[in-house]
Amino acid sequence: MFIYLNALKNLLRNKGRNILVGVILLIVMTATTVSLSVNSMSGAMIDNFTEGIGVPTTIRVDWDWARNHMTTTTIESPDGSIRSSSNFNAIEIPIELYVAFADSIYVQDFLSSAMAQYASDDIVPAISLYQPLTLEKLMAQFNAQTYEELVTMFQQMGSDEDYIESLIDAKPTTVGMIWGFSKASLMGDFRRGEKRLLEGRFFEDLNETVISSELAAKNNIKLGDIITVSGNSQTHDKETINLTVVGMFEDIMGEVQPQLGVAQEITPGIDDLIVSFDTLYNAGFHRIDPSTMTYFLTHPEVTAAFLSEMQGKGLHEMFMLDYDLDEYYAVVDPVRDMSGIAVTFGIVILITGAVILVFLSVINIRERKYEVGVLRAIGMKKHQLARGMIYESLTLVTLCTLIGLPLGVLLSRPIAGILLDTSSGLEMAREFSAGILSLLLAVAVILGIISSFIGILYITKYEPIRILQERT
Repeated sequence: MFIYLNALKNLLRNKGRNILVGVILLIVMTATTVSLSVNSMSGAMIDNFTEGIGVPTTIRVDWDWARNHMTTTTIESPDGSIRSSSNFNAIEIPIELYVAFADSIYVQDFLSSAMAQYASDDIVPAISLYQPLTLEKLMAQFNAQTYEELVTMFQQMGSDEDYIESLIDAKPTTVGMIWGFSKASLMGDFRRGEKRLLEGRFFEDLNETVISSELAAKNNIKLGDIITVSGNSQTHDKETINLTVVGMFEDIMGEVQPQLGVAQEITPGIDDLIVSFDTLYNAGFHRIDPSTMTYFLTHPEVTAAFLSEMQGKGLHEMFMLDYDLDEYYAVVDPVRDMSGIAVTFGIVILITGAVILVFLSVINIRERKYEVGVLRAIGMKKHQLARGMIYESLTLVTLCTLIGLPLGVLLSRPIAGILLDTSSGLEMAREFSAGILSLLLAVAVILGIISSFIGILYITKYEPIRILQERT
């Protein structure tokens, strides 16, 4: 206790020098606190931004792979001429596989839409009756002599044999398309004002549908009525599902001619039904064509892991991920740069403060030589003197830390607002975590040791008689 009380008295006796040391320590601790706070806020902003938007990712064909795996097909025409063409076998991703990919720890959200043809014995199309095709009609239409030649023609147009089957296998009661959307916001024609909801609401639960007012009028359908539909494959679609009509829409663009040269998005028509994606997916139709399949990943760095997981679930090697990180890095990179500047500034202040403390310690111990010599001469041990100096340093560091820590926290918010050029980032700022606090305490302890290190070396190096002789 005597050693500690004497250390406190020494702080008061040498208050001039200690005030100077305290100012240096206060600046170092405040700057370090600000630096760590800005770094913490930057991390919070990046995490919040990533969690807020995710990384939109889709699947596309790897055209380098496709080009390296093309096959050449030779066709002999009836006149004896030979035509050859190069193509690759298009591989379709089943909709079940798309849904399976969404079940991943790397996927934050999944936006999906799909379409399928539907048939119904109770619904009459509002525009025109569907005319089923036969294989003979199809071959005559494309002037194909054999079925194999017809398949080759469709392959050159980007279709496959399954598409031919879908044309000749369609039910004569086919009405139109049924569209499934995971979110109503995916319906761009409603967002652009090309269609509008006249009555009711959009789908919210399973087996709810929105139909056109023309189709409803043609079949005398009202809100709350139940319509029965099925897939349009004569061979495979034997089951039916019941859909409750919850809304009716008007096609404002129906009578407006599209502008020439402008690509038009394919959207639900007058004879089509609009349902949720889950309703269409669970209907069990034989042919469901995926449309929008966008995965929002949790972080840009998981794209490779997500692709590997997809390939493990059955994704063919001809496909790859397509994602755009420009928006992500446009926000993240400046924040990271400012965070790096803040950390560098804190390190420079810390090193500069440590050097100044060493310099002040040298001056301090030179002025206290006689005091050390007297204490050693009256019997005080070296380790007791060392403890006293450590107590002095740690007490001073503790006082500066208790002042510098809250001061740094207060200053960090306006400084972060200036450096990060944002006000929302301040609302995202994390509270001081245990890790940051422990790091600050470690810095304080290191500074305390540095400030007393020179004195301890002096005590252990010289004997009291030599110190007193130098005094005389």
